[in-house]
Amino acid sequence: PPPSPPPPPTRDFCGYAPAICDGTYTTTTLNISNLGLSGSIPKQLGSFALTRIELDGNDFEYPGDTASLDGLKAALQRCRSGEATCSGVPPTSCKAFAGVWEVNI
Repeated sequence: PPPSPPPPPTRDFCGYAPAICDGTYTTTTLNISNLGLSGSIPKQLGSFALTRIELDGNDFEYPGDTASLDGLKAALQRCRSGEATCSGVPPTSCKAFAGVWEVNI
């Protein structure tokens, strides 16, 4: 019989950027724009000193737990303070998210 086709690509954040989720990410930029990723943004995102965060054009969900929300807030604070150039996320845009949501940072 012919070999089985490969599994479809993972369409969630950690499947696409596992180094963020396992804490081994070593660069200062993250560009995962327009990949159609879904699911949640991992809490670990706030642990990195990123200077560029590009998440627009995806379908992420509002964080459902306190740790993930805190991680997102930490990353967004870098955007808000000017420490990072950001796209798709507040304070300039919400294009990384599927629904309407609010984060107070």
